[in-house]
Amino acid sequence: LPMLLSKCMFLPLQGRSRGRGYQRMTASALDSSDGVTDDDRKYMRLALGLAEKGKGKTFPNPCVGCVLVKDGKMIGEGYHPKAGMPHAEVYALDMAGAAAAGATAYV
Repeated sequence: LPMLLSKCMFLPLQGRSRGRGYQRMTASALDSSDGVTDDDRKYMRLALGLAEKGKGKTFPNPCVGCVLVKDGKMIGEGYHPKAGMPHAEVYALDMAGAAAAGATAYV
């Protein structure tokens, strides 16, 4: 995933470190201006909304949503529907296909 995408922004889960080497986005970052753009906030909120679709069905995994954006356009999206099923990024990458190269993932 890191070699395919230009950057990945995400909310860490319960304070655990995720995705070493990626730019981290905390919940408070959605309401601050520390290098996070309005578009970043918009796409992260969309990813969080997608994650809600899996609520109550993903244990022991977390609820995860993913939005892929390239050149200001959303090219893929997905969420983790239930435990044992692929995670959000898989669905988003499948939807985007080859266009995912160089995109930004909001997870």
